[in-house]
Amino acid sequence: MTNNLVLSSIKNPEIDIYTGDNKTFDIYSVYWKVSTKKRYENTVNKINNLVFETEWYILYLWCDISSFEYIQQEGGDNYCQLTLTIKKEIPDSEVKKLLRQVNKLIKYQNSLSII
Repeated sequence: MTNNLVLSSIKNPEIDIYTGDNKTFDIYSVYWKVSTKKRYENTVNKINNLVFETEWYILYLWCDISSFEYIQQEGGDNYCQLTLTIKKEIPDSEVKKLLRQVNKLIKYQNSLSII
């Protein structure tokens, strides 16, 4: 029941197309661009290391890890996806914490789009 409350509190969660299961949800995504290889590599590393894992869920950011050169060749934009995987029923005591983490990661994602 609590998991339904969590999902209803998140705007437009979609079942992850890569897993196709009903436990992994794509929550939010943005496109971002950087002009230098070093900033690109630093940003990719930071994105792919932002993971919050509990016994109930995993909340994480991820992006295309293609090379800077490839991304530039394809137009220069990369994406940053926020994904939630629910392991088991999330207790009421953890819901606010999870939603705060979601909001923090969305703010971080929004800051990327203007790099």
